[in-house]
Amino acid sequence: MVSTRWRRGRGYGPGLVVVSLLSIGACGDGGPGPVGTPLTGHSPATVVERDGALHVENGGAEEELVLYQELGDRGATLLFLDGRAATTLPDGGSAWAETAGGRVIQFDASGVVHSVLGGAPPDDRPLTRPTFVGMSEDGLQAGEPDGSTLQFQDGSPARWHTNEPPVAFVGGDARVQAATRTVFDISLVPLAANAPLLWLRRGGDIHPVGSLTMPAQAMLAPVANAGWVATDGAEAVYFASAVRPELHRYGADGSLEWTATWALDGVEAPRFAAVGGTLTPVFRVVQQAVAVGPDGWIYVLASRRREGRADRLLVFDPADGTLVREAEVGGDAAIYVRETGHVFVAPGPSALARTAAEVGRQPFPPFTLPGMASPDSVRLFDHLGKVVVVNFWASWCAPCRREMPLLDGLAGELDPDQAVVIGLNEDVEPDRGRAFLQEISGVRYPVGAGLGRLRDEYGYRGLPYTVVLDRDGRVAQAFYGFGESIEPIRSAVLKELGR
Repeated sequence: MVSTRWRRGRGYGPGLVVVSLLSIGACGDGGPGPVGTPLTGHSPATVVERDGALHVENGGAEEELVLYQELGDRGATLLFLDGRAATTLPDGGSAWAETAGGRVIQFDASGVVHSVLGGAPPDDRPLTRPTFVGMSEDGLQAGEPDGSTLQFQDGSPARWHTNEPPVAFVGGDARVQAATRTVFDISLVPLAANAPLLWLRRGGDIHPVGSLTMPAQAMLAPVANAGWVATDGAEAVYFASAVRPELHRYGADGSLEWTATWALDGVEAPRFAAVGGTLTPVFRVVQQAVAVGPDGWIYVLASRRREGRADRLLVFDPADGTLVREAEVGGDAAIYVRETGHVFVAPGPSALARTAAEVGRQPFPPFTLPGMASPDSVRLFDHLGKVVVVNFWASWCAPCRREMPLLDGLAGELDPDQAVVIGLNEDVEPDRGRAFLQEISGVRYPVGAGLGRLRDEYGYRGLPYTVVLDRDGRVAQAFYGFGESIEPIRSAVLKELGR
């Protein structure tokens, strides 16, 4: 087993309290909840009872959360990595879905990697964008945004399942799983006012839980009600809204027990805006993950900035929703918690470096397709040894119209002996794709005709879908959709080129 000691020197923002393991005994070891130091000027929470549930308005945390940076060999459960929650496993370890890499990383009770799961079952589509790892009686299952799950069973081939309801399972443990709408996969459709906020699965039964928040624009209801779920395995379920600073606790019978809020400036309701001639939902993700620690307290990764990664770790009392402790953290941090409540923070890559198993990237299935703009075939094999950007698109994809000219610009910046861009068209009729290319004045990179067969083979859930491959043809990073720029894609390419 490999042991890594994280050194001090990398800051996680002003006001962070950092101590070594030698001083744990002097910082409240054995006290309730995680270790903290008092904050001056704390405003006590305001609590009112309404409709049988507590509503807790937190003005600020009571204490600054103490973060440790030297994990050593003592057991600790990985709760968060790269801004997303891991799933606690019955053996004290956890499993985490690496969304951009299309794989599941399983950690033992000491926070050490001991297995990597992914790839494709025999004669079936691969795992492409896991957003959550759940547990069932049969083993681990990785959930995709459309609600389908890939079941990993010891001694048997992995197999796909289609779940009901068809939404992503985003929380739970071996006994209880919870599903809710997620910002990973937004469908702009009205929701019935009596639709549930989330669904619980206990055994083979599904139970609707909670009530929706209905926005003024009905089409934005899926965004307004997106969020993250954590369970404590038996009694309670916690829902953290993605777009509001709210945390809800539901009891075992599905009744709302409390709602907690915390102070955050500049929060706006989701709205529509015209972006590049397309009506696009605009919203701010303020809570990015929630987990129940092995100490029983509720941990929420949040962002106080208007954009970007999580930058704050909030700790709530499970009994009444009081915000008790908080601290600044890095958006890509690996965050571990012990049963004693001690919280450890390290740079994200360190989590995968602590391993007793090989943590390799997943290979990308090769392709040979007819060219759309030339008689030559478009083959991935022709570019082995290069960094390759593979962009899936179609003529009916409005975001593709904005993205492809920018990808063409990126292709012009790259040394073709070191990195290339390849387009793969998903139109069943190639002439539609050719007409689209003419409308955007063409692209300089090769484009292959997929003839409507690519989705079944590569398992993507929407367009555009872009994958950056390393020099060995393995998935370095995957991107769904398109925002305002291709800087994330460019950054991934430069990283693979060593720049």
